[in-house]
Amino acid sequence: MIWFRSLLLALMLTVCHGAFAQEGVKPADAVNDSISGAFATVWADYLRQDMPMDTAAASKFLEGLNEAFRIKPPMEQYYRGVLVGLSVAERIESMKSMGMPVDGERTIEVLCALLSGREKPSMTSEQANEYLNNYVAGRIRQEPDTVSSVREQAFVDEVAQTAGAVTLPSGVVMVTLIEGVGECPSAGE
Repeated sequence: MIWFRSLLLALMLTVCHGAFAQEGVKPADAVNDSISGAFATVWADYLRQDMPMDTAAASKFLEGLNEAFRIKPPMEQYYRGVLVGLSVAERIESMKSMGMPVDGERTIEVLCALLSGREKPSMTSEQANEYLNNYVAGRIRQEPDTVSSVREQAFVDEVAQTAGAVTLPSGVVMVTLIEGVGECPSAGE
C-alpha cells in the first residue's frame, strides 16, 4: 500500500499547492522543480474543479487530505472501504436519478454479505450487468411515434389550405417559407 500513501501524499501536495497559488503564495522553487511538485501541480489543477470555494469547506477538505497521510495499517483498509462506499453511494444516487428503484441500504447489505462470503451471488457478474442494461434499455425505449393515416391526411389537408400552398400531382403539399432571389435552377442542376 506504499503506492496508496504516495498517491495520497501527492494529492495533499497538490491541494496545498493549489491553495497557495490561489492566495498568491509561491511554493519553493525546489518543490516546483521536483517530480513531486510536478505531480502535485497536475493534481491541483484537477482538484480545483471540485474543491469547495468557501474557506471553511476548503479547510475541512485539506484537513481530510492531510489525515489521509497519517493512515497506518490496518486503518488504510477502513479508509479504502470508505472511499469505495462513497463511490457506490454516488452510483446509487445516479441510478435513482434515472428512475431505477434501487435501495441503497439493501444494496450495501447485499454487497457486504457477498464480499464477506455470507451469501452466494444469485447470478454471475455478466448476468447482473445484462439485467441492469436491459432494465435501463427498457426504461428509455420509447414506442415509435405512430400517426394514423386519417390524422396524416387531416394534417396535409390543413396545410394545403395555407396561403401560397401548392399541391403537386403526387399529393405533396409545398409551402414557400422564404421567397428566394436569383435564378431558378434548371432541370438537371
